[in-house]
Amino acid sequence: MVLNGRKSGISKDSVKRILDYAQLHSYAPKGMQIDTSDASNGTKIEAVGYILRSPLKLATKSNFFSHVHQGMYEELSQNDIKTLFFGAEDDLSEKDYEKIPQGKGFLRGIVILGQVAPSVIHSISKSKLPVVCISAHYSGLCHSVLPNEAQAGEKLVDHLYNQGHRRFGWIGGNRNMMRQAERHNAFTTSLQSRQLSCDPHNSVTLENADRQDGFDAAQSILTNQTSKCPTALVCYNGMMARGAIDYLLQNHITVGKDISVVAFDYTRVCEDSRPRITCSGSSPEEMGATAARLIIQNSEVPSGAYSELTLSTIFRERESSGPAPE
Repeated sequence: MVLNGRKSGISKDSVKRILDYAQLHSYAPKGMQIDTSDASNGTKIEAVGYILRSPLKLATKSNFFSHVHQGMYEELSQNDIKTLFFGAEDDLSEKDYEKIPQGKGFLRGIVILGQVAPSVIHSISKSKLPVVCISAHYSGLCHSVLPNEAQAGEKLVDHLYNQGHRRFGWIGGNRNMMRQAERHNAFTTSLQSRQLSCDPHNSVTLENADRQDGFDAAQSILTNQTSKCPTALVCYNGMMARGAIDYLLQNHITVGKDISVVAFDYTRVCEDSRPRITCSGSSPEEMGATAARLIIQNSEVPSGAYSELTLSTIFRERESSGPAPE
C-alpha cells in the first residue's frame, strides 16, 4: 500500500522505513509513488534510472552488465545519487515511458545497458532527460560509452600469433547484436593483417552467449576434427570461453598447451576459477562510471550534441593460452 502511495492510517516511521528500503534496493514497481524528499531532513533524493536490453532480466543480468552497474553505482554514490531499475526492455510499455518525466526533480538521467530497439531510445528521449547507452551506439539520438573492440581483437590475435598460432577458431554469441559483429570483425581484421583467415568449419556463432553456448560451440568445432583442428579459440566473451574450457577438460584436452582459449572480456569470470583466462577488453566498471559522469555533466535538456566515448583496452595474459603445439 505504501509503495502505491497510501499513507493514511500508517505511521510515519513505517512509511519511511518502507520507502528507504525500496530506494536502497533500487526497487520501483509499477505505480510506486516516489517521494523526492528525505522525510528525516528534507533533502532531495536524486537517482539515475537504468534499463536492461532484451532478453536480460534483473535475476539474469549478464556477467558483463553486473560489472557495468557496479561502476555506475560507485560513481553515482560519490555524488549522493542512487540507481533506480526501471525494468528490462521487454517489460516496459509506452505508458511506462510516459511516466518517466514524472520523475523530474529527482531523476537525473537514464542509462541503457546494451543494444535495444531504436523505438526504446525514441520513447525515452521524450522525457528530455540525458540518455546514455552502454555497449551500443545510436548516432544522433543519445550519448554512448563503447568498448574498444578493434584494439581488444588486435591484442588477442597478436598475443596468439607471437606464440606461434596460425590456425584459429571463433566462438561467437549473441547473434545479430552490434557487439558480436564488432568483435568478429576485429578478430577477422587482425587475422587478415597477418595474411591469415579462420576456416569456416572452425567458426561458430550462436544465438546466446552463456557458458553452455561456449561448451556447445567448442564441441561443434572440435568434434571429428583431424589435422585442421585450430590451436587457438577466440571467444566472444568470458562466459563462452569458460564453457569451451569445460568441454576441453571433459575431453582430456590440456588448455593452454593442446589448445589455447582467449576471450573478449575483462570481468571476474576470467579469473574466478582455474585455468584463468587470457582476455582483453575495456573495463566494464569504468564504462559504468563514465556513463554516470556523462549523466551528471549533461543534466540539463540535451542540446542535440551527443558524446560517443570509446574506452581503451586492458590485456591480461593467463594460463589459458600458451605456445602453439608442434
